Amino acid sequence: MWRKIIIVLVFLIIAIGINAQEQDFEGLKPLYFGFDFTSLPTVNGFLGSLDFGFVFYRNEANNFNLRTSILLEGGYFKSDDVLTWMIPLSMNLIYEKLSLNQLFRYYVLLQGGIGVYANNDRKLFETPLTYNGGIGAGIDIFVEERTSIFFESRITFNLFDNEGYIIPKFKMGKRYYF
Repeated sequence: MWRKIIIVLVFLIIAIGINAQEQDFEGLKPLYFGFDFTSLPTVNGFLGSLDFGFVFYRNEANNFNLRTSILLEGGYFKSDDVLTWMIPLSMNLIYEKLSLNQLFRYYVLLQGGIGVYANNDRKLFETPLTYNGGIGAGIDIFVEERTSIFFESRITFNLFDNEGYIIPKFKMGKRYYF
């Protein structure tokens, strides 16, 4: 049942995003593709990620957008001398504003997702899965009209084998807007 609800919500958000893209946008483009490298300093870890985002609500009067993105990460962390590899898939809800000079995009976000993981005791695609949720904030610095580098900080709560981990993440990457 949960799987059906999640699938319906994903398609609903995509449909809303497609409708928003039919509007004439000035300034920030409605779609982006990005990649980044993530440091997990408290658990000696590292992630790489890809994300795809799109605007689903634009408020021109107050100069803000609501955007969602789908984030695929992959990497490892080490806790209590146990090396854990993970591949989470997350969805982000993003509140963003573009600076008046259009050189910066700053944002806050909520994250939630599910993933697979492996360590000494289990293989990658065994159940139970890992779950994550978190909050974060970041800034894009536009180096060209449609290209930015970004810096982001997140705090995520991750559940592995009924053990919770609070993991801060520091991300740095590049985004292409189209």
